[in-house]
Amino acid sequence: MLIHQLSLSNVRNIARAQLTLHPKLNIITGANGAGKSSLLEALSIISAGKSFRTANIRKVIKEDTESLTVFCTLDGPDGIQKIGLQRDLQGGFKAKRDGKNLTRLVDVSKQLPVFIIYPGFYEQVAEKRANRLKVFDWGVFHVEHNFFELWSKYSKTLKQRNALLKQIKSRVKSNDQLLFWNKTLSALGNELNKSRLRYIDSISTIFQETLSHTKLKDSNIQLSYYRGFNKDHDFLSLLEETSEKDILRGTTQIGPHRADVRFLSGGQNIFEKASRGQQKMLVNALLISMIKRFSEDSGRASMVCLDDLPSELDEYNQEDLIAALSALPMAQILITVITENSLPEAISGYNRHMFHVEHGMFQQRDLQ
Repeated sequence: MLIHQLSLSNVRNIARAQLTLHPKLNIITGANGAGKSSLLEALSIISAGKSFRTANIRKVIKEDTESLTVFCTLDGPDGIQKIGLQRDLQGGFKAKRDGKNLTRLVDVSKQLPVFIIYPGFYEQVAEKRANRLKVFDWGVFHVEHNFFELWSKYSKTLKQRNALLKQIKSRVKSNDQLLFWNKTLSALGNELNKSRLRYIDSISTIFQETLSHTKLKDSNIQLSYYRGFNKDHDFLSLLEETSEKDILRGTTQIGPHRADVRFLSGGQNIFEKASRGQQKMLVNALLISMIKRFSEDSGRASMVCLDDLPSELDEYNQEDLIAALSALPMAQILITVITENSLPEAISGYNRHMFHVEHGMFQQRDLQ
């Protein structure tokens, strides 16, 4: 779904704003603290129910107000849709689609895929397996339609098993109860891994084709999914084998919650050994592959937000990423920078909408 119009109120320093977006490229300029990233937070909230900068919604709601609101008019294959979300200081929410109430935040998330690259994003993805998995699961969530329900059930079961492990260690409960939770967790974990494996198989060829247009075109790098345990062994059997160690540590040490997305060359995981620039190329290729896969599956568009892009990528990689995203028929881009001059010259060749923000107030500068 392309965002035609975005309206928001009481998001940090933004009392009220309304922007009509270009279907392909949008650039927002403004000084630090003017409201650029706050606009992206609004997009994050309506697409994921929370800010990409903080889990505490109270920090995002404008001071001396009770709630924030984000509203989008979407243009998609089924015509115009309207999505609205309100979050309050108590953490509650009200959401509507075309005037009908939505009772779960996940139902809002499924309507509007938004991916945000923010300052420090690439470093976080490079350093932590969990962050790589989070990027990958964004794509899985929007294509594998039962993924969220599977992940929710698995997460709840994992918490219950971990709680039992601690109770066994403190001799409050006996080991006998572990068998039930081992069986339940392994069944859900196997289904979760199947979902992720189907997805990675579906984007592997797209990833190879995407990588062929970068400096890594001759590297023969392939995507691989690590399940969180040895694939040659049965998950249930491994849970039973590691139970004593799990009891000592009070946590489940294997499973899909310990999974990883790996970039293999010659059978070796080369991501952590790659240069920072190469890591960024690999992550960008993964993102582009996921967006392509989503549009093929749904016929709908994704939005990619690039916050303070020059702080994350050099000029070559900026041009490369913007060109690759712009070439996708179903991708809408929003870039924030301090000044337009900090972007590559090639950007002037793209049709776009330009906005400037000062003190939370947005002004459209030109239309091309």
